[in-house]
Amino acid sequence: MKVVTRLREYAERYLKEAFWGMLNGLDGVKFMNDDYVLNVLNQVNYSNQEEIDKAVDILSSVSDDLVPNLIVIKSEIAAKAIVRIGYPRVQNVLAELLVWLQDMNWPGSYQIAELFVSIGKPAILYIKEVLTSNDDVWKYWVMEYVISKWSKDLVEELKEELISVMCQSDIFEFTDIIAMRILGQNGVNIRHIFNSKKNGLEEYIERLNELEEIIKD
Repeated sequence: MKVVTRLREYAERYLKEAFWGMLNGLDGVKFMNDDYVLNVLNQVNYSNQEEIDKAVDILSSVSDDLVPNLIVIKSEIAAKAIVRIGYPRVQNVLAELLVWLQDMNWPGSYQIAELFVSIGKPAILYIKEVLTSNDDVWKYWVMEYVISKWSKDLVEELKEELISVMCQSDIFEFTDIIAMRILGQNGVNIRHIFNSKKNGLEEYIERLNELEEIIKD
């Protein structure tokens, strides 16, 4: 059993070294395809900074048609490569990149968020699709890490969608609160909507108090 294990370890190490050696060759990037992109992400040793830097260099040099493959495995390396590739080369995958922000616990999500902050206006259409979706958590992350860092002019273009989020979102996800904060900080008068939501919550709390009296032990 020990011999088999050692042989397997040797084979894996040999294949990995051969793989990286091939990619380090002069024509390594030239002949990259879908499998190579995924292999780089899967083979890299994430505890080895030299390998990480090498992987980012390789992946940020891929042709435009391979850029979508960088989104398949959500990793810090893929995110760094995508950021280095930058806009406008990533313009055809903006919708897919936004999916990365559905969960800010995913590796590389903060780098992707900063990329959208820097892209600005060309991302507006895709951001609107998020704000009109049924995913309140996604809305929250996009508002918190992208929209809140945009200029007043960009926020103005999202005014209608942000007001809709204020009025319709689940209060327990706090998406309405962050939407109000963004609009308020950018000079949009939302006092009447704020008062309406506050009064509604006060009535809700009052009814909860009445219910508490009914279900007392």
